[in-house]
Amino acid sequence: MKLSPSKYLFAAVIGAMMALGGTQAAAAPVFKINPSVIGGPAGLVTANALGGSSSERISTNLADGTHAVTTGWLSYSSFRNNSANVAANKTGLGFNYGLYVVFSLSDAYNAGTGNGTINSANSTNTLTALTFQMFADPGNMNDYIAADATADGDAPSEARVIDNGAADILLGTGGLVSGISGFNNLGGVYLNANTAFELTAAGSSFFVEPNPFFFLSFNGFNNASGGVTTDDGLSLAVNDGSGTTTFSHVPEPGTLTLLGLGLLGLGVGARRKA
Repeated sequence: MKLSPSKYLFAAVIGAMMALGGTQAAAAPVFKINPSVIGGPAGLVTANALGGSSSERISTNLADGTHAVTTGWLSYSSFRNNSANVAANKTGLGFNYGLYVVFSLSDAYNAGTGNGTINSANSTNTLTALTFQMFADPGNMNDYIAADATADGDAPSEARVIDNGAADILLGTGGLVSGISGFNNLGGVYLNANTAFELTAAGSSFFVEPNPFFFLSFNGFNNASGGVTTDDGLSLAVNDGSGTTTFSHVPEPGTLTLLGLGLLGLGVGARRKA
C-alpha cells in the first residue's frame, strides 16, 4: 500500500535539510504521553524530545532559484528525556506502534551567498512554505522507502511510506512560522525552522500534557555529507539524516534548531490505502 501524495510531504522536509547542529537557550520543556491509547504500555511517560531519522528528495529550479520537496518522511525511533532514550518497554515505540511525520516544503535561494549560485557550499535559502502531518502506525507495520536521486522523477525515486497494517492515525499537523536552509562547506545540507503544531483529538489523547499542548515545534537533524547524492546537481536525495524533535510554546530568534537536509524530505500527506 502506498501513501497518497499528500502523505509523502512531511518526509520530504526532513531529508532535504541535513543539519550541522543546533543549540537552544534552555533545555526543552517536558511533556507526557499515554502510549496505551495506540496499543502501547499502560501509564504516562515523561519525555522532552523525540529522536529519529529521515529521507527526502529535493528538486532544484535554476530558472527561479528555488527548491521544492514534495515527498519525505521522518521516522521516530525513541522518546528522550534529558538526552537519554526512554526505554521502549515504557513507551512501546518501535514495538507496539510506530510514529512518523510526512511533509513538503519550498525555499528560495538568497542571492550572493555561497559562490553566488544555488546549491553551492555555504549558500543559504529562505523557507517559503513547509507543511507536515504526524501519524501513529498501530502495530509498527510500515515500511520507509528512501529517496533516490537517480530515478529521473519516477515514483520509486521519492521518499515514501508504505502502510502494511491498520490505518495510520493522524496525531497532529503543522506549518511554517519561519526558517532558513543551506549547504555547508562539506556538502551537507541544513534547515533552521520553527513551525506551528496542532493536535487532533487522537493526538490529544496521546500527547496528554501539557494541555493545551505546545504550539511550536523545533527539529534538529544531522546528516553526514555522504548522505546527500545527486546525478545532475539539481535533484538531490538526502538519506540517513538523524536528530531530535523538541517542542516549545514560544519561538525565540536565537533558539531555532537546525533541521537536516533530511528534514526537507518530510512529505506531508493524508492516510492512504492502496
